Amino acid sequence: MKAKPSISKYDQQSLMLINAKGRLRRLNTPFRVECIKPIHRIHHQHTVYVTCINEHPSEKLLYRVLNEWIPYHHFQLITYY
Repeated sequence: MKAKPSISKYDQQSLMLINAKGRLRRLNTPFRVECIKPIHRIHHQHTVYVTCINEHPSEKLLYRVLNEWIPYHHFQLITYY
């Protein structure tokens, strides 16, 4: 059984992305995301900025948006590379 790959250096100010072509890119905060599941004050299809990223045991990643920690699965990244 293969072990899951892990990132040895965790950074709250950036996110590592891999596109469909296999290119690796570091996305630094703040970056834009679009809401795909409404939560709190953020409505569907609103664009907001992520100012910080944090790990969470059950949610995997949390984004800091409008001074609140929100699970990443409520958003879709808005970036092209």
